[in-house]
Order: sequence, then structure tokens, then C-alpha cells
Amino acid sequence: MFEYILLRGINEKEEEALELSEKIKDIESFVNIIPFNGEGIYKKPSAITINTFKDALLRQKISVTQRYE
Repeated sequence: MFEYILLRGINEKEEEALELSEKIKDIESFVNIIPFNGEGIYKKPSAITINTFKDALLRQKISVTQRYE
């Protein structure tokens, strides 16, 4: 299992999901997406952005779970 914390403006783009899928494609595992929910300089991505990231992984045949608040 890989846990991946999504940060608005840092690592939430579809291209980054594709890059992640390329790196782990040969490893039998899944990705647990964790939208950032703390305080400070980092922010939580929008629901649309989270779903776009998740869908990009799923299209690459990567199993995905998402942590909800």
C-alpha cells in the first residue's frame, strides 16, 4: 500500500497521478489517497481535483482508496 497525501498546488495534477502510476505499475499494491486536512501553508485540494487524480490512477489500472474526513 502507498499512502499519498494530496496538497493543493503541489502534487494534485492529473500528470502527477500518471507519473505515480508509472512508478508503481509493476508493484502489486494500491494507493490510499489522503487529501490534506491540516492548517498552515498547505491546503486541501477541491473535490473535483481529488476525483480527477483518483480517476487518472484508475484508468491506469491502479487500485485506489480514498480517506474521507
